[in-house]
Amino acid sequence: MTRQIAAGYGIPSGPALEERIHILESKVNAMAEAILILAGGLEGTPMDGPRGDGGSRAARLAHDVLIAAQVTTHDSD
Repeated sequence: MTRQIAAGYGIPSGPALEERIHILESKVNAMAEAILILAGGLEGTPMDGPRGDGGSRAARLAHDVLIAAQVTTHDSD
């Protein structure tokens, strides 16, 4: 959901803006963590054997990270 900073009857208070910034930072951190997990699962190294299900496992882990972040940020709304 997109919200404007000055929505409604006036400009939100400083603490309200700080809380929204904290929520956004948490979401960005979760997305960055999920991307790192996906990249690690897809990247492989020269020492790796034949490709297994690393990508699938990484995708599941990344999805779990995003779900956990979604639940956490909704709890604080």
